[in-house]
Amino acid sequence: AVAAASSLATNSNSNHAAGSAVKTAFVSVLSDGVTLVMHSTKGVQSTINMDLVGNELRLKAHKAVFATGTSSKKSYKLPLESILFVEIGKGTSVLRGGAAISVDEEVCFSLITVDTTYDFETSSKIERDAFAQGFTMLLEETKQLDALL
Repeated sequence: AVAAASSLATNSNSNHAAGSAVKTAFVSVLSDGVTLVMHSTKGVQSTINMDLVGNELRLKAHKAVFATGTSSKKSYKLPLESILFVEIGKGTSVLRGGAAISVDEEVCFSLITVDTTYDFETSSKIERDAFAQGFTMLLEETKQLDALL
């Protein structure tokens, strides 16, 4: 797997090299951790820390406040290989309702798995596009590596 990743990263194609540099920068940012807003099926909006540890995305809520006034701190571990694709905009029912209803579509994206969606709000369209592109590249690489194994 390491040799396959190395050969993918050293491809001489200039477009691939530029993409590889973007992916490397994205992985570095995720490894350091980023703060986003996550929306849930219960209509809850949480500020979360997202970081990448190996091939696992870790999401940890700062504090979620429910409509009832109660709060909770949830955390999730999401293996990259369980993510099917990235959807930009408000394509999920979570982002079309609840606390997300007033959020601009241009700052939303979702990570789609077989079982659920992980729905996020960023601070700008540029940031949303960067997350969508970064995750798409990570998922493509994960699928290529899985095909080689």
